[in-house]
Amino acid sequence: MFQIIGALLAAALLAGCSAVRLAYNQAPDLLYFQIDGYLDFTDAQSPRVRDDLGRMLQWHRSTQLAGYADLVQKTRQQMPDPITAEQACTTFGQVRGKLDAVLDYAQPTVVWVSTQLSEDQLKYLERKQTKTNAEWKKEWLSITPKELQDKRFKQALERSEMIYGSLDEPQKAAIRASVAQSAFDVNVVLAERVRRQQDSLQVLRQISSQKLSEAQAQPLMRAYLDRSLRSPNPAAQRHSETMIAEGCASFARVHNATTPAQRAKAVQTLKSYEDDFRALAAQR
Repeated sequence: MFQIIGALLAAALLAGCSAVRLAYNQAPDLLYFQIDGYLDFTDAQSPRVRDDLGRMLQWHRSTQLAGYADLVQKTRQQMPDPITAEQACTTFGQVRGKLDAVLDYAQPTVVWVSTQLSEDQLKYLERKQTKTNAEWKKEWLSITPKELQDKRFKQALERSEMIYGSLDEPQKAAIRASVAQSAFDVNVVLAERVRRQQDSLQVLRQISSQKLSEAQAQPLMRAYLDRSLRSPNPAAQRHSETMIAEGCASFARVHNATTPAQRAKAVQTLKSYEDDFRALAAQR
């Protein structure tokens, strides 16, 4: 179920795509097919889900995008200067707060879906989880520690170059140092992934077996969502908090290693995102 919630939140993240405006306007269809891949909606369920996703996009456009543009503008104005890890984490917290708003809006849809699922659909979800777990393990566990570091370096490099353009050796060295010093533990990540999945199936089966109404299911789903965002497993929660802190420090380290030309490119990139947000917000 956490993957489904992630799909609902993805409407807020489509600005990371290269064709921002096109992708954003197609979000309801893209999100529907992603969620349907986990739940295999029936003909009776599909219209409500599609309608809710369409309404969510309109709500998001009219209430959220201007705030995104303002946040990007504020971040853009900081890019020519050095940045501290604390500044990076402040921006991260503001982004996370905006995603929380999307989750709050999507919650009634998530609750409604949870009351409509049959046992066949729950078995479909379980099989999908098993399949994606096998793929995830193949990608992240069946490699050597060196390959894991290389993989994480490549991901971080690609994310950085989306902002700054092509990076040179000083910036790449900063990324390598962050990856090498990271406390990232793939086994903790896998354990938390499986915990969330088992938690979701348990909650959904409770709602289904007891034939709970939306009002009765709401507190169960709210508690599940809270556990998904903040793990009850202390080790997993510590790992999550450590990864956030490391991410902030790494962003600051790489940014502070960039050249004036690379920072100018970052300003240009963020201005493009800002313009896309404002243009999308103006559409009706």
